[in-house]
Amino acid sequence: MSESKLPARMMAVKSVIGPKGNSLIRTREVPLPRLRKGYALVRVFAVALNPSDWQKAFFITTDGATLGTDFAGVLVQLSENDDRKLQPGDRVFGMTMNSNPLEHEDGCFGEYALVKQHLLARIPDTLSFTSGCTLGTAIVTAGLVLYRSLDLEMPKADSSLPLKDEYLLVNGGSTATGTIVIQLARLSGYRVISTNRPHNDELVLAAGAERTFDYRQEHCAVEILNFTRGTLTRAVDCISSSGSAAICSTAMGKAGGKVCFLLPMEKAKVPRNDVVIEVIYAYSAIDEPYEIGLQRELMQPLPEDVTLARQFLPLSESLLSDNKIKPHPIEKRSGGLGGIHRGLKDLQDGKISGRKLVYEV
Repeated sequence: MSESKLPARMMAVKSVIGPKGNSLIRTREVPLPRLRKGYALVRVFAVALNPSDWQKAFFITTDGATLGTDFAGVLVQLSENDDRKLQPGDRVFGMTMNSNPLEHEDGCFGEYALVKQHLLARIPDTLSFTSGCTLGTAIVTAGLVLYRSLDLEMPKADSSLPLKDEYLLVNGGSTATGTIVIQLARLSGYRVISTNRPHNDELVLAAGAERTFDYRQEHCAVEILNFTRGTLTRAVDCISSSGSAAICSTAMGKAGGKVCFLLPMEKAKVPRNDVVIEVIYAYSAIDEPYEIGLQRELMQPLPEDVTLARQFLPLSESLLSDNKIKPHPIEKRSGGLGGIHRGLKDLQDGKISGRKLVYEV
């Protein structure tokens, strides 16, 4: 679509502060985002909901900010030349900064979205927009966790790595990020075990986990410790609560290890001094300042996260095209942008498990 044919205005889902200071969500007509340096403009055709979307919408509201992190659509404009030869008309997925208080045009719950060019990836012809929209945050997060923080060897586009006798624990393996982490860790040669609810066993086993454990059971961590013969040194905590942190650290052997949290955690809540923790923020890969938590702590992007994303997104295209990694199962709902509020509430109420809520735009 040429610039002259672009609409001047579009519909988008916005955070609004109500008259009593309460958080509201409204679908409004707004100007089309202006194309900024380093960004691309995408016509959005499907969006997926994340836990951070409802947390920002209901508790950390910024009046006038655009909601949404994960999307899929068609590339419309590039602000600069792209060494991956992305072109207008390409089917793409990616991630944006949800409810950004520093730039209200960011966020993807709208008819168009601004996206950092290096965080775009092509969708294979075999995948629909509704499946592709689940991938952005999960793939960026998994890449940062596995190949920057935990220092696993990145798989090759044309082959997986030999299986090692080393374990990786994915706590919350049935989450959208969890299933991507499991698949990638297997391609990197690791034996993967997962904690999840039993009704999601089939999902995580199909992703590549060789054993599952019910995190609600009292002796879950001890069972993992025994199964791995005390050799576990790496874990990814997709749940990131004090209880899940205890499971990850207790499951590790005498040598200790490292746990990656995907949500902010206090180090004091991890009961072992020989277990190193790192909180991974996918937003760091966007290469812009961002805020975290209820206190709105201002964070600066890590250059190594941006570099990793630039390396890994092109590889993810190949892995998806070759069917070596698959998107998370979806639940497609009706209502378009206007239906998102209900979906966010269902996420908040814990009604969604083992699937990703998606909406066509």
